[in-house]
Amino acid sequence: MFLKKSQLSLAVLFGHQEMQAVIKACTELKEKAGKEDWVVSSDEETPVYSAELTEKYSDQITNAFTIKDKSERTAAIGVIKDNSLDGFMVGREVYKNPYVLSSVDKDIFEKKDNLKTRYQIARQMAKYIDSLMKQDETRVHSVTRHMLGLYNGLSGAREWRRVLSEKAKYAKDGDILRVATDTIENVIQRKNVA
Repeated sequence: MFLKKSQLSLAVLFGHQEMQAVIKACTELKEKAGKEDWVVSSDEETPVYSAELTEKYSDQITNAFTIKDKSERTAAIGVIKDNSLDGFMVGREVYKNPYVLSSVDKDIFEKKDNLKTRYQIARQMAKYIDSLMKQDETRVHSVTRHMLGLYNGLSGAREWRRVLSEKAKYAKDGDILRVATDTIENVIQRKNVA
């Protein structure tokens, strides 16, 4: 599928605007951490150094981001931080389970803001899809396919992914996302009540 120039421009602008929060958070972290820039010389990037880092932290990081209970995940991340690890990559986990980033501001930057729920995020994206569809003839699936992991690990997630994968291809606005989200939220609520 080819994007129109206006669609590409809007996507770049949207990405730029959304990245400002990430850039700001990185700047705040650097100011808070108060550490000097670390200059890596080529002799430090040896296979031995890389293997040592992987051996020391890989399992801890992987395990921390697979913990579903927020307080336990926060504690696991705290242990990694306490071991003086300055940073780490989350890689594919973020694409498979993007909501894992929802608590980063609280867990790492100790911000007090309320987290957006999955529901709030999906509703906001539905509005974004509506605005895209009014401007140009883009496909709803082009947006929703990157959100399939939002409810990863929760009851109803498979059906949510299936609906978005199959029906979003033919959708004309964000309503398919609204319906799928309302449906999974009902499933989750019923399971929590039972």
